[in-house]
Amino acid sequence: MDLNYTPNREWRHRLSMDYADKQLDISDLGFLRRNDNRRLTYRGWFNRSQGLQRLRNRTASLFVNHEQNGAGRTVRSAVFFRTGWMFQSSNQINTELAYFPAQWDDRNSFDNGTYKIDQRWTAELSFGTDTGKPLSLSLLVGRRNEDLGGRTLRATGGFTYKPNDRFSLELDAEYMRRNGWLLHQEERSMTTFAATEWRPTMALDLFLSARQHLRLTMQWTAIRADERAFWTIPASPGRLLPTAKAAGAATDDFTISRMTAQLRYRWEIGPLSDLFVVYTRGSNLDDGIDDSFSGLFQNALTEPVIDLFTIKLRYRLGR
Repeated sequence: MDLNYTPNREWRHRLSMDYADKQLDISDLGFLRRNDNRRLTYRGWFNRSQGLQRLRNRTASLFVNHEQNGAGRTVRSAVFFRTGWMFQSSNQINTELAYFPAQWDDRNSFDNGTYKIDQRWTAELSFGTDTGKPLSLSLLVGRRNEDLGGRTLRATGGFTYKPNDRFSLELDAEYMRRNGWLLHQEERSMTTFAATEWRPTMALDLFLSARQHLRLTMQWTAIRADERAFWTIPASPGRLLPTAKAAGAATDDFTISRMTAQLRYRWEIGPLSDLFVVYTRGSNLDDGIDDSFSGLFQNALTEPVIDLFTIKLRYRLGR
C-alpha cells in the first residue's frame, strides 16, 4: 500500500507499507529482492526553484526504511538525507548522509546462519559542472563504515567532452579502498579483507553521418584483496565469532580482473533497415594472475575469454 501527499509544488510525501510471506515466488514474472518480510518506508522530497538569488534550484530528500524478516529481526533499516544545489552557472553540489542502525544479516551467509552487524554511517560529497557545455566534469568523495567496523574510502571522477553533435567522449574512474570488507567463504566461514578496487569506463561516439554511427565502449573492474581476520557464523543468531585460520590452510587473498570492450558500427539503410558490425572482446580473470594493477590490466587485454566479430543485417521488405 502506498499513500502519497503533495501539499504544494515544493513538497511531496510518500508512505509505503509492504508485506510478503515466505511462500511468495514471482521468479517467472520478474525480480523480487526477498520474500518473508515486512517493510515500512517514508520518502519526503523538497524542491524549490523560485525566489532564489544565487541558485536555480535547491532540493532535499529524506528516506527512512525499516524492514523485518518473518522471525521479527530487523534486516534492512536505514535513514538517508540528501541535499542538492544548482547554481546559476548550472554547476551542482550534492551531499548524502546515511545512517544504518545495528541489524541482522540473513542473506550473505548463503543459508548458513544469521549474524548481527554493527551500526554504520555513510557520507558523500559530489560536484558537477554544466553538462550543456562542450567539457563537463564530475567529482565525488565519500566514506562509509563496513559491517564489522572497518571503513571504506571512495572517490570517483570523470569528464565528458562533446564539442559538437557528431562527437562525444566520456571517461570515468572509480577508486575504492576498503578495510574490513566482510565476505562469505564456505559453510560458516567468513573473512574480512583489506581491498583496493578500480573501475574505469570509457564511451566514445562518432556520427559519421545522419545514418552512420560508430561507438566504442570499454569497462574494466580490478580488485586486489588481502585477508585480515577470520570469523565463524554462530549456530544460533548472534555476533560473528572470531577464529584463527587453520594451519596450512590456503590463503583467502584474491584478485579479479574483468574487462568488456565493444566496437560497434551501425548504418541505417532505411526505415527499419539496419546493418550492424560489432566486435566484442572480454576477459574474466581471477586468482593466480599478476597482483599489480598494471599486470591485471595487461592480462585482461591479452587473455580474452570472449573474442567475437558479428555482422547483422536487418532489412524491411515492401513499403
